Order: sequence, then structure tokens, then C-alpha cells
Amino acid sequence: MSRAIHATGTALALALAAGTAADPPPPRSLGRWDALAYGHHRAVVRVEAPADAVVTEIPWRRPDRKPEAKDVVVIDAATGLRIANVARIAITRESGTLAFQPATVPGDYFVYYLPFQMTGRTNYPTVEYPKPVDWSDGTWHARHGLTGAPLSAGRWQSLPRARVVALESSDAFEAFHPMEEIATAEETQALLAKHPGEAFLLFPEDRAHPIRLTSDLPKRWVDRGAGAPLEVEARPGEFASAQAGLFAVDRDLDAVTVETGDVRGHDGRVLVPGSALHSFDTRGVD
Repeated sequence: MSRAIHATGTALALALAAGTAADPPPPRSLGRWDALAYGHHRAVVRVEAPADAVVTEIPWRRPDRKPEAKDVVVIDAATGLRIANVARIAITRESGTLAFQPATVPGDYFVYYLPFQMTGRTNYPTVEYPKPVDWSDGTWHARHGLTGAPLSAGRWQSLPRARVVALESSDAFEAFHPMEEIATAEETQALLAKHPGEAFLLFPEDRAHPIRLTSDLPKRWVDRGAGAPLEVEARPGEFASAQAGLFAVDRDLDAVTVETGDVRGHDGRVLVPGSALHSFDTRGVD
């Protein structure tokens, strides 16, 4: 496992990866709900036709660890009531596959996948993520092959599909997109295949997208590719900042140094000499 150096100016971040979802990614947007009751993140799932059980795959690309140990809450958008019959078929950091019994059809359902509880003082709370709680009826599980050998055999794959129409966050600050939306394992391996033998890859990033992940690649970087050009706009006299994400491919990196060259314009003219550039990570106070 590689280590990461991370700071405000030049951020050095290392990465590992996750999987992929076959369907086109649903749009990410902001929603409004009681985040203290349900957490900051949800998927909006649409059920079109009556069924006793439907299955949905949510490509949430979440940055948190051990999502299988955290609760998932399904709410009927029409009534505000919790759906009791829910089966957690597969929960990973890349995606979550769930079956549930819809009550309102056609209708939308809110799948809250990071509910939390706050205890302690209001000015210094302790946040805990509840463990999964099974509210469902065992006969419903059995009826649809959602337990034991039928589940392992994949009988659930014949269930009607419910479509993910949006991934929402309660506000912009809590949003995973774009800098905490993890790349999948398949996407990361495809990127590495384009750079055989490289010990590390560099990802220039502008100051509007602070590097937050220290053990995963964001999907934004995989889509853009390593070493992509970065343009920084600055006014005369302004101290402009940018970032450089460092991905260690197959080894730990210690005592990383940064060498700066001249910043040149499109015509090759020197705009900023290398001596005027500063790396806060490697030339800071401590």
C-alpha cells in the first residue's frame, strides 16, 4: 500500500482502484432532504411497472471504506415510508446491487446509502454509521431467490429492473463528484496499460478541484488521462496555485522532491521563471 503526501498547494496523492458499471452513469445533482435523518447521499431509483420485487444496481463510486458494514435505507418517495423488504445482494465501494419490494408503482424510491448518527456535544459531535439492519420478511426473500443457494446461483438476475435516474448529495460541500468519485479497478488497469513500466503517473489539477482522495484515483483523472496539459489563468501580480497528483504504480515513494521549470506560453515565451514557483509540500515550513 503506497503512502500519500497531501497539502493545500501542490498535492501529492497516491491511488488504488475499484470496478465498473455497465449502464450509462446517472447524472449527479443536489437534492433537499433531512440529512441528519438519512445522511448526505442518496440514489433516486424509478420503478415503472408493478412487481413484488425489483432489482437495481447503483454505481455510487463511494470513497468510504467497508460500505458492506453500513446501513442502506430505502424510502418510498410518494409516502415517505421506509421499505422493509430489502435484500443487499452485493455491496462494494464501486456499486451496490439491491432488491426491494416497491409499494408505489409507478414511482420513485430514495436509497440513502450513508446514513449516520451523531452523538456527543453539538460543537464536537461523534459521527457513527449504523450497521445494516434487516427489516425484511424471510418468506419474501425465499420467494424471489434472495437467500441461500438461489441467491448464490444468481436467480435474482431474472427480477425486473429498477432504473437509477440520479445520484444526489444534500449540498455541494458533501458531494463526491468530481474529486471523490472513485475510478473503478477496471478503469485504473486500463489507464496503467497505456503506461507500461512507469513507476508513477502525474495528474495536474487546477485549484478549483482540491485533491481529496489519498488512496484512490478519482474518475475525473482516469477520464482525462495522465500527464494531460493544465492551463492556469491568473491576473498580473496574483499568486496562482495549482496541484499535481502523484500516483505510485507499484512501490512506496519516500522523500519525494519537486523540480520546477519555466512556465511558457503557447508561443514558447517564458511567462513565469521556474525560480518563482514554490511547492508547499516539499518547501513548506516543516
